[in-house]
Amino acid sequence: MMPPLFDGSRLFHVPPGLAFPEAFARGLAARLRGRPPLDAARIEVLVPSARAATLVDRALAAHLGPDALLPAVRVVGALADHPAAPVLPPAVSPLRRMLRLSELVRAFLHHRPEIAPPSARFALAEALAALLDELQAAGLGPDALDRIDVAQHARHWQTTRDFVGIIADHWPAILAEEEGGALDPEAREARALEGIAARWSARPPDHPVIVAGSTGSRPLTARLMALVAGLPQGALVLPGFDSWLDPALHPRLGPDHPQAAMAALLARIGADPAAVAPWDAAAPCPERNRLISLALQPAPVTDRWLDAAPALAEILPAATAGLALVEAPGRRQEALAVALMMRETLERPGATVALITPDRQLARAVTAALARWDLVPDDSAGRPLGQTPPGIFLRLVARLAGGPPAAGALIELAKHPLCGGAGAARREHMRRTASLELFLRRNAIPLADPGAIRRWAAGRPAQAGAWAAWICDAIAPLARPGALEVSAAAARLRGVAEALAAGPGGDPGRLWRREDGAAALELVSELAQAAGTGAMLEPAELARLLDELMAARNVPPADPARPPDPRLRILGNREARLESADRVILGGLTEGVWPALPGADPWLSRPMRRELGLAAPERGIGLAAHDFATAIGAPEVIVTRAARIDGAPALPSRWLVRLENLLLGCGEAGARALEGMRARGREWLRLAARLDRPAAPVPPAPRPAPRPPLALRPRRLPVTRIEELIRDPYAIYAERVLGLSPLDPLDRPPDARDRGIVLHSVLRRFIDETVRQMPGDARARLMRIAEEELARMVPWPAERRLWRARLERAADWLIAGEAERLQAGRPVALEVRGAITLDLPAGPFTLTAIADRIDRLDSGGLAIIDYKTGKPPQPKRIRAFARQLPLEAVIAEAGGFTDVPAAQVERLLLVGVTGTGEGGETRCLGRGAEADFDPPVERDRLVALLARYDDPAFPYTARLRPQFIHGTGPYDHLARLGEWEGGEAEEDGG
Repeated sequence: MMPPLFDGSRLFHVPPGLAFPEAFARGLAARLRGRPPLDAARIEVLVPSARAATLVDRALAAHLGPDALLPAVRVVGALADHPAAPVLPPAVSPLRRMLRLSELVRAFLHHRPEIAPPSARFALAEALAALLDELQAAGLGPDALDRIDVAQHARHWQTTRDFVGIIADHWPAILAEEEGGALDPEAREARALEGIAARWSARPPDHPVIVAGSTGSRPLTARLMALVAGLPQGALVLPGFDSWLDPALHPRLGPDHPQAAMAALLARIGADPAAVAPWDAAAPCPERNRLISLALQPAPVTDRWLDAAPALAEILPAATAGLALVEAPGRRQEALAVALMMRETLERPGATVALITPDRQLARAVTAALARWDLVPDDSAGRPLGQTPPGIFLRLVARLAGGPPAAGALIELAKHPLCGGAGAARREHMRRTASLELFLRRNAIPLADPGAIRRWAAGRPAQAGAWAAWICDAIAPLARPGALEVSAAAARLRGVAEALAAGPGGDPGRLWRREDGAAALELVSELAQAAGTGAMLEPAELARLLDELMAARNVPPADPARPPDPRLRILGNREARLESADRVILGGLTEGVWPALPGADPWLSRPMRRELGLAAPERGIGLAAHDFATAIGAPEVIVTRAARIDGAPALPSRWLVRLENLLLGCGEAGARALEGMRARGREWLRLAARLDRPAAPVPPAPRPAPRPPLALRPRRLPVTRIEELIRDPYAIYAERVLGLSPLDPLDRPPDARDRGIVLHSVLRRFIDETVRQMPGDARARLMRIAEEELARMVPWPAERRLWRARLERAADWLIAGEAERLQAGRPVALEVRGAITLDLPAGPFTLTAIADRIDRLDSGGLAIIDYKTGKPPQPKRIRAFARQLPLEAVIAEAGGFTDVPAAQVERLLLVGVTGTGEGGETRCLGRGAEADFDPPVERDRLVALLARYDDPAFPYTARLRPQFIHGTGPYDHLARLGEWEGGEAEEDGG
């Protein structure tokens, strides 16, 4: 039997501020000094995670020597693999379990749709699996749910409790019968622990067993630690134990206290907190540990701060000397300051720096900021699989399932770097994709179905037709409607993804190369092997399932050309428990981020959890507090937070608030220490601000005012562009001189322009059928025409219903107005083209128009009518800017409209069909010098306006008289609006 390794106490701790693997290995090496080499090999060390096992192994090898026999390092969460564990059935695959549970949840939501939408079934299944694990880890069987007195809770919780009870009762049978006797992971670990306990009780191990680095926060781990603590040669080494905390306070610690888990563990094994001995060296900054211990004391005893303040004031200089507090205005400034701190650390040879944060947005922002120095940090969390190139590609493919793909979705997929093959094939693919995108944009095609793709290929070279056939064939399997068994859906997804990645005749395996591709293939393969779970997926559910699964799987960066710098590390909370650095940055200390607020349990309420004896939701806050208290004990620490996140004010973390309150309660010494921390933080912010600050002030650029040669200036404009010439001449320059026209966005939502086209088409047919008199069935005829035109012209089902309803509400008002207009005259032209030529200094200029409708009045004059889908403009705006109808009157009186003889225009009507109120609004403009329009005056004004642009020195000034100060136009980016907006040139109007 091996001689005892420990004398006296077998409860030890590593203080906050030390890297646990290094401290543990150093302490164990000291205890093994002078012993036979075989003694080290007989020691068994149980650590909390596989990462901890790797780090502890590495540290032991460094401290015991390269030729030493190392202790056996095992993982607490893999007790079923322990040599002393009984032989057990395998654990059920987490994916298969989630899929089976999701089908049960689907049936539950079908009967209780008010609980959650069907799309939430995968998330609810994950939460249900976590609850089953929690019950099993706590040693609770299905009968534990019978303890809940449902009469004390709302009906919603009674229903969910009944459902959870049914699952708990029948789930073991499902595992036994349909999963070949597999066990839930936690149930398997619990049974392994029971077997180990029985074996060790009968015959205790004759070698040291050490549980190192665990706090006992998980019920199973706490039971294991209690078992080891009772062994003759068992020992516990607790991480981040607060030796400054009064042992008398341990029973009063709430679940959100950093020492709550260890206090419960010590109470469980009947140990005195004062008996926990140091394992290795002292803390690097014991004064800081004492300060943090006081700051995080339970709220009911913070009156002790008054008694501790005098003694604390004496140690504050030492406690805060290496501590800085960065209070950034926003997340961007916080990320930039953190990146600068990390970059500055590299100026010290061999120095390391670690950013510790649970805020993944901050971590990504810091990584992006470090790229300005071509630095890549070693991010322990990696990236979610769904944010890697293969993950994004698979999610884009899944979005196409269920029918003809949206134009934007197809083009986004086709542009992905993994689509279309490699080399020359990829270049050809991108040329075809760009051409197809232009076709879809210019024709406002919302769905890129095979018909649309073939219309694009028509008239193009044969290679374009072959490419169109390839992409149509590749995505065709996704268009099949109907639910599929999950394995079949995964197989279809893989087949389509590989075909698209290969390109015409390429290698389908290119999608799965590199580490992130291998992880994506593993996930798809798991789904394909999930046959027999009974899980059925509707086409749209495949994308949701992928999102859910990929968000929970992280992969390391996979760019061999840019390997991470090992001196720069980004650590999450768990990783930070095991590592430290020369400079430690605690980032994202914002309430709701660190600590994160406990989420709602969809299955059990707080009182129900309390009745079952399950951990309070605040347990996670306690673990996060332990991580904070451990990390802030390092020699050099910089704490950062953002005052605003996403434009909204953000509260500082509760731990920062407590620390600041404690310091301010220590009088002048505390205020001085706090100001010193903030001053050091402000210096980092000042340096970060200088990175983006130009060496000298940059005045606003002049407002664009191009003066093209006279020969390039337009000699023809429609009346609809005259308002643009008045408001934003630069837009006319870009459109008519440069020949640029804005492209519609892909998947452009239907807008007022589309409604106007449909309205004009409906009214043209209606007026053609009722040109002589209004029939008795006018309403039915109007709605029949509307149905036919909407079905022909509107491919958006929801918009068809909305626009039909709007037309229906406006029908009576519209018919009454048409009947009244028929009493005054008869339509002589619908959507008729017209033009006149004006004599200008530089030569003839043509003004064109398309009039919606021209009526010949019984008096012999003309009425010009314009239909709109909103409220018509006010007369004041018409006189100043909206000159379309008055200029159409100028053309009409000159006989410029086809088949409409010249005659005096007596009135202009703007008919706004709104579908609200009475149904619309009509605005009638009268003729005359003192009225709303006067064609001779309109002609003279137009000639004066156009003549100015016949001067080569007269500019096309950008945004000369914009309708809205903060509005945007299609050419504002070309005019580089942000470089001059707000300058003096804008204020004086150009």
